[in-house]
Amino acid sequence: MSSLMDKQGRLTTETTELRLRLVECEKVQDSTQKLDKEVKEVISLGRFSEGGRRPTKVENEIAGGGGENYDKEREAGR
Repeated sequence: MSSLMDKQGRLTTETTELRLRLVECEKVQDSTQKLDKEVKEVISLGRFSEGGRRPTKVENEIAGGGGENYDKEREAGR
């Protein structure tokens, strides 16, 4: 009888530990999703730049920027 109670106690402890791990995993997943959303937002708003430099005319054209007004906008400080 005692060994049955011991097994039940171990299973209860194990179940509790597994539930705590699940909660932690869900917290990490939520944080990861929020971070992913923020990164996408920053990229879509154009606030991301590599190395702090402005893109060249060729890079703008490749990215679909057209580059028609590149020199004018560059002189205007945009």
